[in-house]
Amino acid sequence: WQCLWARVIFTTMTSAITSNLIASVISTIPGQIAIVQELTAGLSDSYVAKVSLNASPAVLKIQQHRRELDFYRHVVPTCLGNASFLADVFGLGEYAGWNWLLLEYVPHALPRERWNYDQQALSILKTIHEAPVPLSDFDWAESDWHQGDIDYCTASLPPEAIEKIVLIHQRYESIRNAHRVLCSGDPNQPNWRVRENGQLVLLDWQTVTIANRALDLAGWIATLENWDSIAKIAATYLDTAPSDPIALDLAQAVTTYFCRRCVSIFKLASNMADRPEIRKSVESLTQWLPSWLDDVVSTGAF
Repeated sequence: WQCLWARVIFTTMTSAITSNLIASVISTIPGQIAIVQELTAGLSDSYVAKVSLNASPAVLKIQQHRRELDFYRHVVPTCLGNASFLADVFGLGEYAGWNWLLLEYVPHALPRERWNYDQQALSILKTIHEAPVPLSDFDWAESDWHQGDIDYCTASLPPEAIEKIVLIHQRYESIRNAHRVLCSGDPNQPNWRVRENGQLVLLDWQTVTIANRALDLAGWIATLENWDSIAKIAATYLDTAPSDPIALDLAQAVTTYFCRRCVSIFKLASNMADRPEIRKSVESLTQWLPSWLDDVVSTGAF
């Protein structure tokens, strides 16, 4: 089943990044830099390009918000140290109200056969979640799921499906403040890359936050998985059996946050329906979400 998510869900578009701005930013960065290929795609509010940095490949990101810049400046040294799953940082800075990052170019996409169950990726998420909670005044990006957001689904889904979403939302309200840890916020498949030596790298820290760990696990799952599969993913993350009550409890939380992501697609479509990636996701969810809700509600003890 196809990947559900547009590349970035919980961001808003910024003002246009012009070629003059890009040239001006590059002029302030030490070294010889030339754009090789623009990589910006989906709903990203950043300019992203593969560049040549002194004849070696790198990635240049330009964006208005400070969160990713501050993550590498403040959170990484405090919480994650020299974690191998982070891209190497060759430089970072600010220019005229914009921020830029010069990062390691990681050449390979995560193969589809590694989606959802990959032990290395799940171990990385667990390492992030076990890191010490960093500065309290950091600009965390956690977005909430309000019951009113469910209204965006009513035109596309049958009443029985809406009733199940309401039930899952009630569970969300009871767990959203539990197991709050450092979370990537957006560990979906396009944000994982593979180095030549096989190491995984997690990119895009624009939505790093403090939240229930289920937020990341739900973001990691790329396809509509049934309850048994979600329980297996939770068990792999916890290194226990799928029948373990702890794994089942986490699986229910992951299901809750996964449903939240589904609802966010319908909400996003309310003002971005002309975007083909959004329209395709809505069409897929409209077709498959009702049966998925039947499965997880009936077997997941909601």
